[in-house]
Amino acid sequence: MKLSLILFLVCIPLGIILKAKGDSPQIRKTYIFMFLTFVCFLSTFRSTDVGSDTFGYFELAQDIYHSDMHELWYQTLHRYSGSTNTRDMGYFMLVKIIQFFTPNFIFLSFVLSLFYLIPFGKFLNRFSSNMMQLIFAFSLYAALFSGNTMCGS
Repeated sequence: MKLSLILFLVCIPLGIILKAKGDSPQIRKTYIFMFLTFVCFLSTFRSTDVGSDTFGYFELAQDIYHSDMHELWYQTLHRYSGSTNTRDMGYFMLVKIIQFFTPNFIFLSFVLSLFYLIPFGKFLNRFSSNMMQLIFAFSLYAALFSGNTMCGS
């Protein structure tokens, strides 16, 4: 079953059920939390075969794990002291710091999805005034989450 279909089957009925209970800020927070927890679960445990770049991130994480911290630190200092290198060394350092705890790619995916989804949830909580806006936002997110939707197939 396609991931976007699963997201639609979760976000729309759940939103309608919670909307029937009322349209309070607490219900909206519950809806945001439940949906983003589901999205976090899906993005954390997806296969490296899913998406066009997940396996690349997996290989990059493995390369960072096997790299020396001193060399990574030197590259970071060199990058931000006038080098024309375009690599984002902040990502490399973040991955290396996470890998001090565990080299597990699933844990890395979980932490990185939290870096994206927590601010996204706070943004939606702050700027949504009713459940229909959230249902629309999550439906749009589910539609855009599918790469097939973006390429028209």
